[in-house]
Amino acid sequence: MENNKIRCHFSIIFEKAGSFLVFWFILAWNWIDDIIELFTSPDFNQKAFQHLLPICVGLILLLVFILGYQFLVWRKTFIYLEGDTFVVERSTLNRKKNSLSISSIANINLEQNLFERLIGTSRFKLDTDSFSTADSTDVSIVLSTPKATALKESLLSLMNNTTHKVDTSASSAQTTPEHSYVSTKDVLSHCFFSLPSATIFFFLILVIGLPLAVHFGYLSLGNPASGNNSEFYKSIFAIAIFVITYVYSFLKRLLSFYHFCCCRQGNELMIQYGFFRKQEFTIPLERINAVQLLQPPLARLTGRMQAQLICVGIGDDDTEKPQLTLSMKKDLFFAHLQEILPEFSTESIKNVHNLPNNTGIAYFFSCLSFFLLFQAFFWITLSVLDIKSSGTQFLWICYGVSNVFIILYQLLHYHTMGTVLEEKRLTIHNGVFQKQIYIIPYRKIQFFTFHQNPLCGFLQIARGEIHLLAPLTNSTISLPYINSKDMNLLKVKLLD
Repeated sequence: MENNKIRCHFSIIFEKAGSFLVFWFILAWNWIDDIIELFTSPDFNQKAFQHLLPICVGLILLLVFILGYQFLVWRKTFIYLEGDTFVVERSTLNRKKNSLSISSIANINLEQNLFERLIGTSRFKLDTDSFSTADSTDVSIVLSTPKATALKESLLSLMNNTTHKVDTSASSAQTTPEHSYVSTKDVLSHCFFSLPSATIFFFLILVIGLPLAVHFGYLSLGNPASGNNSEFYKSIFAIAIFVITYVYSFLKRLLSFYHFCCCRQGNELMIQYGFFRKQEFTIPLERINAVQLLQPPLARLTGRMQAQLICVGIGDDDTEKPQLTLSMKKDLFFAHLQEILPEFSTESIKNVHNLPNNTGIAYFFSCLSFFLLFQAFFWITLSVLDIKSSGTQFLWICYGVSNVFIILYQLLHYHTMGTVLEEKRLTIHNGVFQKQIYIIPYRKIQFFTFHQNPLCGFLQIARGEIHLLAPLTNSTISLPYINSKDMNLLKVKLLD
């Protein structure tokens, strides 16, 4: 492979020119009636045809030019391995050579949509451990599936020959991978118990708020028995759209995790999933910057947990899921996580609430200031809009529910926060309705910042952020209250 240069699959030519073809197809489809009417009109004559002919010829020549240019790019673009570097070279009008060090590869992804499966190709994606490209894919090329697999194996072989400082405290992990695919029942269970807080919140609004709004006359569903059913059908249509949207979102998640499989081979993790778009990741353990454990509201109530990876390259695309495990019961979850990733210990997770003694005082005044701001906003809005207390029962119910929600939110947030400093890693507990636990090795922290207001300074506590090498959505992790002793210890651990 090192001496052989390969090209992308020729289908990339039509893929690159696809946007132009789709644009003109949609344009022609929208004007199809006018085009037919023009050519079948009695007024259409040879003179009119002579005016249209140059336009048609111009469009055809433009298409030929685009296809020709893409053919030239395809013909002059080569992919090859040169020593310890992965090279993508293009020798068109502007010569370009992109060389990536194999030792810096963060993950390799083989992706296939339905069309690529039919023609036997795979999209080969490669990401490096670089902060500047953390939110984008470094290399994305289309190869025939055998060539993509061979290139992947060659890279993995070279990566294994490169020395990595990996925590080898768990030698039992050096085993041959067992591809055990998750059943459809488990995927369905994961999709249900991992419903986000916003989805549950809007569902409760629909179930509880809608009847209240109808009862107090703020919303009319109409009377289907009367002659005028327009209001009734409009309301039913709006509710149906809402339900269909969430059903579609649920089915999309279900199909995206179809045939989910995560196994370990030596110092690499293999993750596969997807129905319409099949994903196959290979991730060196050294490139895993943190592990995020999640408990969405329903999973938290039923004692379930799931895990996601935080590393460069996974999650920088909407179709990529950084999933390490699906939602499962805690005892099974901890056993499974210990089996595939023992380097990230879960012992500290049991210390759920580990905050400095003076945290309650600082947190109380922070919540009180927010609560008073809400009260001021509500009453000022009420006076500006000149809303009288009579006939506004629904408004007062919303006001009472909002106050209860704010208090519940602050209490859940306080009892979820926590920080545990271990010998080799930092564990952070965060979240409100959805609980989030981050397990972060100290050597993976890029930098951190601390914030102190006057009260926190007097109490010798602080909050902050931990910054990791990861896509933008996971690059900054909120650090709960810690005392001055832990702040100094964290600084020492970061410098070790």
